[in-house]
Amino acid sequence: MPRPVFENISDGFQVVVFDGYDEKGTEKGNVPENVVNNVVENELKIIEFLNENNTFSAKALANKMEMTERTIQRYLKTLGDKGVVRRIGPAKGGHWEINK
Repeated sequence: MPRPVFENISDGFQVVVFDGYDEKGTEKGNVPENVVNNVVENELKIIEFLNENNTFSAKALANKMEMTERTIQRYLKTLGDKGVVRRIGPAKGGHWEINK
């Protein structure tokens, strides 16, 4: 994070403190450069696991990939929104369909 800037003004001085965010409110410097590659790799791993066993739950995928169940649910939602996978049937007893 940048150091504060001290400026002299007519009645005293002013301190400008930088918070690590740009003008749009986006955090600067804390996002890895390879985040897009990681997302794509993780999505591909999920697809591979579902090819092996299309009845995997988000919890089972989370255990296999050493991620949280919520993270896997987000990936599955993204893959569903892209039309790559679709859940057929209920949470218990259903399966994943992979669109090729």
